[in-house]
Amino acid sequence: MTGMIWYLMLLALIAAACILFARRERIKPWPGSPRTTRTDKAFLWEYEISSGRRHRRPVASRLGISASIPFAFAVEQERWTHRLSKWFGFCEEFQTEDNDFDQHVFIISDDKLFQQKLQNNIELHQLIVRAFAQGARKIYSSSGYLIIQLKEIQPEPHPDMAESLTALLYDIKRHLGSSVAPPQEHETRLPTKLIIGKALPVFLLMAAMVTLIINLVMGFTIIDWEPMWPLLRDTSIAAILGILIAIYGLFHNSSYGHEVLMRFLAIGSWSTVLASLTVLWFVNCQYDASEPQVYNQPALEKYTTRSKRVTHYHIRIANWHRPEKTIAVDVPYNLYASIRIGDQIRIFARPGYLGMEWISKIEQRKHKG
Repeated sequence: MTGMIWYLMLLALIAAACILFARRERIKPWPGSPRTTRTDKAFLWEYEISSGRRHRRPVASRLGISASIPFAFAVEQERWTHRLSKWFGFCEEFQTEDNDFDQHVFIISDDKLFQQKLQNNIELHQLIVRAFAQGARKIYSSSGYLIIQLKEIQPEPHPDMAESLTALLYDIKRHLGSSVAPPQEHETRLPTKLIIGKALPVFLLMAAMVTLIINLVMGFTIIDWEPMWPLLRDTSIAAILGILIAIYGLFHNSSYGHEVLMRFLAIGSWSTVLASLTVLWFVNCQYDASEPQVYNQPALEKYTTRSKRVTHYHIRIANWHRPEKTIAVDVPYNLYASIRIGDQIRIFARPGYLGMEWISKIEQRKHKG
């Protein structure tokens, strides 16, 4: 029981960290660098590069202006994925009653003030559509700025494009209005349920990775994986369906449902499978209170592997249930160094809480003196 308490506390800490990170992503200052157009209009430019150590690649190009918009919003060109989310009822989009605009633009905001400013404002509709026609992928407010994310990723803005898009942003800002607070004091607030929805896929991935590390550190070596696969299938399906039902229940009347759904399908679905695998692995070994069966097997092979400056030591033994097959087990260095090929090894095997046989202990068999 103590093991379950510390494990649940660890998962709670991971969940809190993911929520704080998701919230921080929304309120951190935008790192755009100041530029000016040929007509001396000020704008900011960002060329985002992925932070990977080995494979750094361009992620996005953004152009923005200072604008302390007093509400959070985003608009995108409507695609088939948006229509699918609406058709299945995972989100509900505000309609402006401008049929052409509503069919081509997807509105991401539940803020009543933004909806009032957008309602029946044909000139604002035309500005947004023109921005999409001139290379915008998405228009949104963030931390005191009005930003366009471009369809084409480029390190430097083309002068003509910068001129036209910057002018459009100033016109959009004029229609939306801007508060008097400077950008550094402005904080865009989003619903708590949206922050949790965006943090969920990251939590599932982090929980899976942490549980995997715990399984490896504690030496939970499963040797019979066959019972895992039907359990993993049923658990994963139940978890994914449960999360989809929760997304529907929380966001079916919100425009944010599409973003949460797409994020879950892209990251959270396979993270759920991975988390289910590692948790079932952990439960099978951690809560197995059965008496171990002891098997004496000769060491057939010794070898090492290396990953990121860490050396792992392995010994291969025969499978006591299927002598024609072998099992490779990880062992500490002192055991690896003391064993020679042919030496007898004592294997302490348990049936597993969920029916997956695993090795709880390995030691060198002591010869009677």
